[in-house]
Amino acid sequence: MKSLAEKVFEINPNIASENELLGLGFDHMRKESGLKSARYYFYYHEDFPADFINEYRYMQNVTV
Repeated sequence: MKSLAEKVFEINPNIASENELLGLGFDHMRKESGLKSARYYFYYHEDFPADFINEYRYMQNVTV
């Protein structure tokens, strides 16, 4: 099972802006898991947004 960062990376591997990355991640999670889950992970889960960004950035660096 792929992580959200892996799924977003497959859609667009060249996102530079953190806001754009978080927006695309939120939209993708909302479509897959529903609005309630997306809100929880992106607005209330303390570590999720930073971990999501770090995993995405790691994949960008590994594929370069």
